[in-house]
Amino acid sequence: MIEKPKLYSGLGVRNLQHTNLALLSKKGWEVIASDRSLWIDIIKAKYLRNQYFLTVCPKPHDSRVWRDILKARTVLTKGLGWEIGNGSYINLFTERWIPSEEGITALIHSNPTVKPLLVSDLIDSNTRKWRSN
Repeated sequence: MIEKPKLYSGLGVRNLQHTNLALLSKKGWEVIASDRSLWIDIIKAKYLRNQYFLTVCPKPHDSRVWRDILKARTVLTKGLGWEIGNGSYINLFTERWIPSEEGITALIHSNPTVKPLLVSDLIDSNTRKWRSN
């Protein structure tokens, strides 16, 4: 009743957890998509150090805000996809490069003893088409 919009006889108070998650996700998106901001440069230098935002692990000495931004990645990953390009940076099994809820891991299970496969392993570099064998 409290969170119900005023239009529907509620008080119109927003759920603070949902609002906070949305704002933290927005900051996470800025880390991924923006490279023209001083605060992004500082974040990348301090916390990422040439690591990828979606795979970096939080460290005990990281600030609370940064750890909360990392927690909000779950919202971002639901809507993100890859631009394949040559596929040399996309792990076949761990990255969501196929647009589905689970990605390819629901279709294929990786063998931990085998070297990680990349999407580029499935692409013929001469023809730039999917390999059929």
